Amino acid sequence: MATINWDVIKGQWSQMKGEARKQWGKLTDDDWDQIAGERDKLFGRLQERYGWERARVESEVDDFFGTSAFSGDFARGEREQPRNDNRPDFARGSERK
Repeated sequence: MATINWDVIKGQWSQMKGEARKQWGKLTDDDWDQIAGERDKLFGRLQERYGWERARVESEVDDFFGTSAFSGDFARGEREQPRNDNRPDFARGSERK
């Protein structure tokens, strides 16, 4: 699995934590506020609330952030650039009349 860019996750935490809350419902609102996008804090809270070993936490977190709506290029800090759409209409598959 690709490396997750935790700086990106931390910077987008307010958007990301809503989906993460659905995944790990045992964490409280205070837990989420304390985690604030920090990897080690998330790992610690998941270990505490779920009783998982560190390897399980790493797997769960990597799977979630690697496959969630915030994943892929975004979570790795490789967010897709807006497409340059200065091509002529015919190049986009439609003709302008």
